Amino acid sequence: MKQEALRALRERVLEPGLEDLNGVTLDNPGADQLIEACETVPVLSDRRLVVVRDFAGFRTKKAKGNAEAGKTDQGEEEAEASESGDGNAAGKEIAAFLPRLPMSTVLVFAETGRVNKTTSLYKAVVKNGQEVSCDKLKGEALAGWIVERFRREGKLCPRSTAHTLIFVSGAESSLLEGEILKLCAYVGSREGITEDDVREAASASAEFSVFRMLDEVVSGSEARALELLHRMLVGGESPVGILAMLLRQYRLLQMILIMRSDRLSPEEMGQRTGLSGFPLEQYLKQAAIVKAGEVKFAVRLLVSTEYAFKTGRLPEKGLAETAVLELLELRHRYRGK
Repeated sequence: MKQEALRALRERVLEPGLEDLNGVTLDNPGADQLIEACETVPVLSDRRLVVVRDFAGFRTKKAKGNAEAGKTDQGEEEAEASESGDGNAAGKEIAAFLPRLPMSTVLVFAETGRVNKTTSLYKAVVKNGQEVSCDKLKGEALAGWIVERFRREGKLCPRSTAHTLIFVSGAESSLLEGEILKLCAYVGSREGITEDDVREAASASAEFSVFRMLDEVVSGSEARALELLHRMLVGGESPVGILAMLLRQYRLLQMILIMRSDRLSPEEMGQRTGLSGFPLEQYLKQAAIVKAGEVKFAVRLLVSTEYAFKTGRLPEKGLAETAVLELLELRHRYRGK
């Protein structure tokens, strides 16, 4: 969302053909460098855009003495607000400069981490400018953004297909932007984007790869499950991360099974889980195959494996393979019942 907002701002502020002359992006600059960039006169235009990424002036460092004093004399709140360190010195300097910012300069601070709202720079920005929050989109809001993003590319994407894209490629908007452009190129002149297009052309996230692996485990396909696991490990996924994703998938499947036993409709299940369309259909298919006792045992097994790793009783090497083999063995036992 943030990158899209910055692109829109660049298009609005900068004259076509003069973007490189009047637009500059700085990564955590010093105060002098930032002031110089802001005071530079725009070339053949009325405005200049300066984007500053992750400026240290919005953060504070507690001096060692002040930190201790903060716990006793000053109180925790004052200690948190104590300003020291080079980053905050730059912040104070820029805070004093903002009232003198040239009218021809549009200055944007693009922050990815938390901003300390007690700093003098934050207070100066709020007083002299505007704070815009780019919260991470989720669920229906993210699906709506995908539909709109395809529309701007001249394509029609049903909301159910948008949910499928989130399910397959993940919920990170910056990655979804690339998948949207790739799908537009994939369908060519065809206007509509289908779920088949997503399944055939979209890149699979690690979470979706784990879901596919779970699907193979549920089907009892040992070779395919282990092949998917091998691909993930070779691709750089950590065994611990795979274990955590497996546990999330089984817990979601357990939730679906409980809701089925309570005779909830698919619509109600979707509301409680955030799933709809193709993703929900896939979990319901899995829930129709496995037994509640098996999934409960699988969750317990994965929790125990995770605990054994965290307490040093199991090494990381072979952790994911051991978990998947145990899940396959569990599946074979329950299939025989």
